[in-house]
Amino acid sequence: MKTAPPATLVIFGATGDLTRRLLVPAVTNLCTDGLLGKEFTILGIGRSDGDDETLRASLDKFATEGDCWRDLRKRIAYLQGDFTADRVFDDVAQALGDRSAVFYLATPAQFFGAIVEKLAAKG
Repeated sequence: MKTAPPATLVIFGATGDLTRRLLVPAVTNLCTDGLLGKEFTILGIGRSDGDDETLRASLDKFATEGDCWRDLRKRIAYLQGDFTADRVFDDVAQALGDRSAVFYLATPAQFFGAIVEKLAAKG
């Protein structure tokens, strides 16, 4: 299998249970298997107060320990805000620049439509 091209995984609901219990172990397994390159990054969006290190620390106990997690951990960033607010989407667009992105909605289904509409509006 080939390593994925450079991209940012943008996780809406990054501080929630779904991200911790299911998504982080899956991503670390992909990393350990050599399927994520050194340019793969994660941008977490959540409503909880915090910063990059707060998010990283909250994910540590759910990740597979090892060199891959220690390296990937450095490439995790956090944006705090209401993911239905325009400002958050402006911040996401600025953080991504022209990078390729994959969006994961680890949010209640009631927010899916609003998030997708705002992503589309921001291009």
